[in-house]
Amino acid sequence: MAIIYYSLLETQKHLEEKAAFDRFCALFPDLPKGKITQSESPDFVIKTGKKSVIGIELTRLFAEEPGIIAISHAKRHRLTVSAVQKVIEHKQEKIRLYQKRKPGQLWLVVILENAQGTAVWTIPRNVNKWPIHKGGFDKVFLLDLHGNRCFSLAEA
Repeated sequence: MAIIYYSLLETQKHLEEKAAFDRFCALFPDLPKGKITQSESPDFVIKTGKKSVIGIELTRLFAEEPGIIAISHAKRHRLTVSAVQKVIEHKQEKIRLYQKRKPGQLWLVVILENAQGTAVWTIPRNVNKWPIHKGGFDKVFLLDLHGNRCFSLAEA
């Protein structure tokens, strides 16, 4: 029998990803039904049919990250188009890795946080109409954990 040791940080990361994914599922009622598996690159895979698979990658947008957020006041952070686009471009570099799982669709869920955990974000009302270039992702979502909201972003 093989014994597998997981580092505490790795286990904590998986638990945090699972909690965020569960919140996403609760806030996005149009999530296709299927067998969900937690994995790595992408973080979750939903098998919706014999040959139909959706890969879902989670990533965090930290308010304190230099050059990411243009406007920050006290504990409120205003989301900008350029901040979201930078996150998508950063994850774009790993598209080939995600494609190894052969998903029919690839989704990106951007979790809005700050360095101390969940941040209070000011999200413009027209966020779902922003001119976002999704790169190799079929769908991009913003997940505001503090505000308990999920936004689906449209293609530019």
